[in-house]
Amino acid sequence: VISDVQVTNVNGNGYLVTATVAAPNALTQVTFPSWTTENGQDDIVWKYGTINGNQVSCWIYPSEHNYQIGQYETCIYAYDANGKYSGTWTS
Repeated sequence: VISDVQVTNVNGNGYLVTATVAAPNALTQVTFPSWTTENGQDDIVWKYGTINGNQVSCWIYPSEHNYQIGQYETCIYAYDANGKYSGTWTS
């Protein structure tokens, strides 16, 4: 279960997405696909995040999205050692 999703440190250089993940098995990977809402997912970028215990995080940079201005969408997918995953999104 992914909870307590937060978007912080928002500035011209990007933003930080953090969340808490409750999993019965150890987390092995977390991905953060992100895009701008303008023109759909034409600028989607899949990034691997950092896992620190049950906390996950990832920096999202406008430079990876052609410096588009506007609303950004970010999903979080957390995978455990058994290959199970959970997902959520924020904007």
